[in-house]
Amino acid sequence: MELISPPTSNTVERFFSVGKATFGLQRQRLQPATLEMILFLRMNDALWDSNVVSECC
Repeated sequence: MELISPPTSNTVERFFSVGKATFGLQRQRLQPATLEMILFLRMNDALWDSNVVSECC
């Protein structure tokens, strides 16, 4: 029997890695909403670029 990790485990590992880098020892004062926004943008970076950001501002 071969054990195969589910495809989502890679996504979860990446999420925690990004979270650790974002909320490391240097940024422990981030508000939860700010952390959530940063993680959302970093995890969905394929959906936006600098043009989208400039259109929003």
